[in-house]
Amino acid sequence: MDNQYKVQAMEWLERGIHDIKSAELIFDAGGYTDTIGFILQQGMEKCLKALLVVNKKEPPRTHDLKLLLNKVTKYLKSTNDYYEACLMATKYYIEDRYPPGVVHLPSKKEITIVLDNAVSLMNEVNEIIRQA
Repeated sequence: MDNQYKVQAMEWLERGIHDIKSAELIFDAGGYTDTIGFILQQGMEKCLKALLVVNKKEPPRTHDLKLLLNKVTKYLKSTNDYYEACLMATKYYIEDRYPPGVVHLPSKKEITIVLDNAVSLMNEVNEIIRQA
């Protein structure tokens, strides 16, 4: 494994971990689900891009988690649970986070599903990169 790719992948992953763990803290504190969802989307995106980088692939400039998941499927044990979470989390990415506009508050149940899958994805990607 070319060390340059592993180092760069760890940088992507570290930022993803920060996002996902921050989302957990905000969720546990009873924070707003729209903010938690946005942070989870960002964290999952960074984890998926880390997996591309460690496999010497250039991550595309996209926020579409399903597209990213499709590019890394062969590197993961199973993606079945991740697909639903990626579809939900992609909706949380908002190009324009400022008014005017309607604020979409995902349910706590939906956020719990995405959060659980984000943590699983983070842990799996972390293990893959560390073994590379």
